[in-house]
Amino acid sequence: MKEPKGKAGGSFFTHLKTPYRLIILNNETLEEKTSFQLTLLNLYMLICTIGLISGIIVVSLIVFTPLKTYIPGYADYTQTSEFIEMNRQVKELSAELQAQIVYTDAIHRILTGEHETLEDVMIDESSENGEPIIAERIPEDEELRQEVDLREALNFSSATTISEPAYNLNFISPIQGFVSMGFDPASKHHGVDIIAPQGSPVKAIMDGVVFTADWTLKTGNSIGILHRGNMVSFYKHNAYFLKEPGDRVSAGEVIAIIGNTGTHTDGPHLHFELWMDDSPVDPEKYISFN
Repeated sequence: MKEPKGKAGGSFFTHLKTPYRLIILNNETLEEKTSFQLTLLNLYMLICTIGLISGIIVVSLIVFTPLKTYIPGYADYTQTSEFIEMNRQVKELSAELQAQIVYTDAIHRILTGEHETLEDVMIDESSENGEPIIAERIPEDEELRQEVDLREALNFSSATTISEPAYNLNFISPIQGFVSMGFDPASKHHGVDIIAPQGSPVKAIMDGVVFTADWTLKTGNSIGILHRGNMVSFYKHNAYFLKEPGDRVSAGEVIAIIGNTGTHTDGPHLHFELWMDDSPVDPEKYISFN
């Protein structure tokens, strides 16, 4: 015989309120350690409370932290204004860095003589697919381009030759001192090392235009001058410069101060190179350094 519905409902709530005792015993001695009195209603309320608190914590993490970006259907984080602005800045910095790398590489090739001709320096670096790299010009790069353009005005074209033998030209010694290491192209020493007192002035050997004055890891503060007749002189390991790219200098004019900058040096000295027709020559054949 079925129980009335009212009686069944009352029995259910009575069952929820029926007290139970939870006893914790020692497993070996069966000694009672502690006990709790609870009902099924208390247990249900405890579970609901824990679930509610957990839900609040999860919702808070989603709403107030970047975790919400991982929810399917939520707006792609790459479309946010912050990301777009950051991406734009990264692209600008990358373009500036690429331009600086091209400029630095050109200067390095000039100072180390890796280019076959001086005109090679002005050829833009190309990408692997043969297309030129389009990079935003920086002030230093633009300045270098402008000064190289002065070669034609100063008769620096490679088609121009010196009207008289180099031996008859009146070269000014860049510095007076002791030659500690001579010209040795076999060991890639394309100049001479001249030891002189710290602070001695470095002079231009002929009239010309400063086309580079920059720092490199190996040669430190290095300065290069373009002279007439496709002649170039380099002065390396200087303490500091007295001239800037684009400056016109006269023979004997002080352009730098001797120093000890760069990794390829073990004391104050001047590394001097003389290039004629895009090839290094022995400076001691034309200049007396004593």
